[in-house]
Amino acid sequence: MSPMLQPFISISLGTRLALIISDTVILALTWRKTFTHRMEAARIGVETPLSDLLLRDGSPFFL
Repeated sequence: MSPMLQPFISISLGTRLALIISDTVILALTWRKTFTHRMEAARIGVETPLSDLLLRDGSPFFL
C-alpha cells in the first residue's frame, strides 16, 4: 500500500466507524423507547401492534 493512501484509509475507516456507532446508539434508544411504550400499553390493556410503534418511533430511518 502506498504511504500516500494510508491517511485517507484511516480517515475513511474512522468516519465510517463513527457513523455505524451513532446509528447503533440511535437504533438502541428507539427500541428501548418502543419497548417502554409497549409495556405501558400492555399494562393498561391497549393492544398496539409492534409495527405501529416502530413506525411511530422512527425505525424506518434505518431501512
